[in-house]
Amino acid sequence: MKDLDIDVFPIQGNHDTWPVNVQDFSAPNINYAINHYAGAWTADNWLSADEATEFAKWGYYSKPFRFNPKGRVIGVNMQTCNNMNWWLLDQRKDPGHQLEWLESELAKLEKDGGFAQIMAHIPPAECLHQFGLRYKSLMERYQHIVRFSSMGHTHDEDINVVRAINSTQPIGFNFITPSGTSGDNMNPSFTVIDFDEEYMVPVNTHTYILDLNEANALPKGEAPVWREQHDMIKEYNLKDMSPSSMLDLTERIYSDQETASQYAWNRIRRGGVDTARPVAKVRDAVQRCYLQASEAFERKECEGKKPIDLEHPDLTTFFEYAIGNWVDISPAAVEAEL
Repeated sequence: MKDLDIDVFPIQGNHDTWPVNVQDFSAPNINYAINHYAGAWTADNWLSADEATEFAKWGYYSKPFRFNPKGRVIGVNMQTCNNMNWWLLDQRKDPGHQLEWLESELAKLEKDGGFAQIMAHIPPAECLHQFGLRYKSLMERYQHIVRFSSMGHTHDEDINVVRAINSTQPIGFNFITPSGTSGDNMNPSFTVIDFDEEYMVPVNTHTYILDLNEANALPKGEAPVWREQHDMIKEYNLKDMSPSSMLDLTERIYSDQETASQYAWNRIRRGGVDTARPVAKVRDAVQRCYLQASEAFERKECEGKKPIDLEHPDLTTFFEYAIGNWVDISPAAVEAEL
């Protein structure tokens, strides 16, 4: 691909480190997998030498768009908030200094009149609370700079509306892109996103699928065909792709049977042996909270659950309880305590 005139913006996922889900942030440049990705991605011309050097330290980087150097893709490493990364039990203050770096990047873009698109693997709503709340606060502070955020990890096509911390106002949304792998009864897919040329905000998304039932029935040697499954504007009768339109869509998924069933079908890319459209549950409070929350404790509060429930513990509850609040051990913080 290095000979093609295409810009690639890579980011690693939770299965791209070894052991899976695990990365130590106690010192820079100590993760074997990330160091080797950096070299490979430089060789493929995906990252410049400086970008790869930055990535190799902690697993995040910032890269400009060719068409507008004031705009940047910011690749965020969500291993810093992964609820299965055991190193986080010992690293309780901004692992890899990533949030400090992210704030600095966004502040520079604000000063220069630029913009950003965020790319990450694990959606913030799946992150541990101490990271998630601080990340959400940055998204609110720099909502005019971050024009779009895209994640993966779940393999489903979803949206998470981002609301202001002290109000219910929608200020953005995270687009969870469907996976190129089939997964459990799902068709492989990819998404093409249309952006406004001037403001670089999304104006539509187009999801394409490879129908596995159809492909498996083809004669030997005949190539399967990728087809557009849906575009978001037409499929859900949206006015636009603004945060308020996304919030309206989540309300219709909650209250309207037709919208709920269509969303559930598209969510799994209309896959499986039985390809009939499912009849989705409407007025599903759990799904509504999933779609309308971008932070773990925010979602639990929406569902009427305790943030940390030791009577009904799961892995995330264990990590949240064991980690507790992040600890500021900077010299200034120590001096303030004396």
